[in-house]
Amino acid sequence: QVSLASVRRPACAAGRLCDSAMVVEMPRKGAKVCVLGSGTFGTAMSTLIARNGFSVCMLTRREEVARSINVEHVNPIHLTGVKLPALLSATTSAKEALAGAAFIVHCIPVQSSEGFLGGMKDLIAENVPIISTSKGLHSDTLETMAELVPRALQRKQPMAFLSGPTFAKELV
Repeated sequence: QVSLASVRRPACAAGRLCDSAMVVEMPRKGAKVCVLGSGTFGTAMSTLIARNGFSVCMLTRREEVARSINVEHVNPIHLTGVKLPALLSATTSAKEALAGAAFIVHCIPVQSSEGFLGGMKDLIAENVPIISTSKGLHSDTLETMAELVPRALQRKQPMAFLSGPTFAKELV
């Protein structure tokens, strides 16, 4: 299993994420995590994070997906053969998913990210880190997620990035 605590720079004190501009406290097990997106990769990341002891709330667009995840502990569309952990719930309400989240895992395709994030910028606290799993460049602007997210939110935001080839089925 991947430990979120391993995402630490050595120059920082234990339990902190650091960059030149800000220090972010690592959340404790049991803390709420919001995962944006219920596709294959969002479901895999939600499962991995919940298995590491965090309470995960996955934001989905479909009420039937939220219902299935919450009642049957299965995503009815993606990774259907994976039983989802009890610490994983889903909602169609961005306000509910983001409320009290210690960090956000962004699993939305790059091409949809600007509109998606722009519509919820007032619900995302300025100090809550966003971990982006989206890969590639925006096809119109050629922006990376490091450029696109601050523009969509109209402010700086603590961020981290998952990069390299990753396959959802390997995570679960």
